[in-house]
Amino acid sequence: MRGYPVDLRSDAQRERAARSILGDFENTAARVVARLTGERVVIQDDNKADRTPDLRIEYDDGRIGCVEVTADLDPRYAEMVSGLRTKGSAHPEIPGRITAPNLDRVWFLTLSGKANLSQLRRRLPELLEDATEDDLRKFGITRASWREAADDEGEVLLYPDGIEGPADVTWEQWHGALDELLRSERVLGKCRKLRQASSDEKHLFLGTTYTSPWELHFPLSPEFSDTPAAPPAVPDDVTHCWVMSAYLFGRCLMWSAGGGWIDTRGHWRTD
Repeated sequence: MRGYPVDLRSDAQRERAARSILGDFENTAARVVARLTGERVVIQDDNKADRTPDLRIEYDDGRIGCVEVTADLDPRYAEMVSGLRTKGSAHPEIPGRITAPNLDRVWFLTLSGKANLSQLRRRLPELLEDATEDDLRKFGITRASWREAADDEGEVLLYPDGIEGPADVTWEQWHGALDELLRSERVLGKCRKLRQASSDEKHLFLGTTYTSPWELHFPLSPEFSDTPAAPPAVPDDVTHCWVMSAYLFGRCLMWSAGGGWIDTRGHWRTD
């Protein structure tokens, strides 16, 4: 069906991807590409062959496009969020919870990627009795608030840190942050993989997250409607560059060598 990708991955691969903190971002990227192009899009990297690009676009006119997908996500942050969702606990979803009957408050704590969850689970009930803001910051806690506990049932609720910054981000700042991401080893590896692929088009699909620079993430908010004018600093053989908020509530910008940047929301060819 046009607008929906064909998925060649195993059930185990899909289940593993769905458990990540971004969900199955490869499938999300394939869906976006399929909706915009209206062509047959295949999620093809099933780990059966080396250097297979993540996605393949099969155009009706016989052309082939290869797509490499990656998200700009700090692995420490991902590990922390995954720890909040530890399976087998009474509360497998965020917020993470620690019962603390010795406390007469319910605490709401926001954690950065520096937070050591195992250490926090051991020490927090005692630490919160007389800790200062500096003490909490040393443990990767970025915000702390509380309310009185009902029936003296103390508890600590743990949330992952978000992202924030000024509202006057310019496209020059956005390009600066994007260029830095494009120079990262993660993205350069994706570009090398595209370079080795035999295809008419080579697409780089990037996802921003709460660990991305604010200057890169904020202009992907739904409130924005304009697009950058300058091209991205991609290698000459990369024909398309997609930049999307990986949390699904943002927008996706797509650059092509022949057409410049577009906001994909106004160009869908399928539902």
